[in-house]
This record gives sequence, structure tokens and C-alpha cells, in this order.
Amino acid sequence: MKTAQALQGGYRTYYNHVRKHQGLNGMNPAEVAGLKLNLPENRWEGLIRMAIKKNIVK
Repeated sequence: MKTAQALQGGYRTYYNHVRKHQGLNGMNPAEVAGLKLNLPENRWEGLIRMAIKKNIVK
């Protein structure tokens, strides 16, 4: 159950902050805010790898 909740929270973060939005002219909210996430082309996978590396998800 914890793993499913962690994945759901991660996807919510991806969907709301990392995914490109049509309403933002193809940019994501992080880019609009001037944040540099340095994620690879597959942003979802990159976000998961970043969380594992920072020991957020085990």
C-alpha cells in the first residue's frame, strides 16, 4: 500500500509540475517558474530516478 501511495504521489507531482502543458505554451510549470530540473527526455522515469537517488523512495 505504501508503494502504491508513493507512486501515486510521484505521478501527481509529475502531472502537475513536470508534464508539459498546452496552456503554458508547451512548457511545464517548473520551467515557467524558472526551475531547472535537469530531467532526461523521459521525465517520468527521470523523476523516479531522482527520488531514488535522493532516498525519497525506497
